[in-house]
Amino acid sequence: MTFEDLISSHTIYKSTHTSSQNDFGEMEHTYTDGTTPISCRINPLSNAERIDTTGIFDNVRYKAYMAADEDISRGDRVTYSSELYRVREVMIDSSSHHKTAFLELLT
Repeated sequence: MTFEDLISSHTIYKSTHTSSQNDFGEMEHTYTDGTTPISCRINPLSNAERIDTTGIFDNVRYKAYMAADEDISRGDRVTYSSELYRVREVMIDSSSHHKTAFLELLT
């Protein structure tokens, strides 16, 4: 089984985070909906990973593996199976083979 076969099991849709200042100097945060599907594999964090991320990413419960060339960043939101997640961190493996996104469930 290839990596492409493994990540073809799930599809997420990304919403990109943008910030701007309004007329009063307040920051406004908006998300632009993405329509391009991203193939990935979503797994819950293991107990050991949840302990390792305590205090850093307290609400992260899932991780998504995807191809290294996918455009996803910290702060983006993704939709998977009618639920909304925030991307808390994105890590690229040392050989630039794939990315791992750590996800916090929002809804």
